[in-house]
Amino acid sequence: MTTESITTDQAKAPVDTGRGLLLTMLLMVLLGVAGMYLVSL
Repeated sequence: MTTESITTDQAKAPVDTGRGLLLTMLLMVLLGVAGMYLVSL
């Protein structure tokens, strides 16, 4: 029981950080695509 509670508590934090990383990666990809589009023009 204790191990399960610890894992669940630890699993909640990485989700928020993972979402932040995904958002930053999406922004970087969008910027990269926009840059490539501008260069191709």
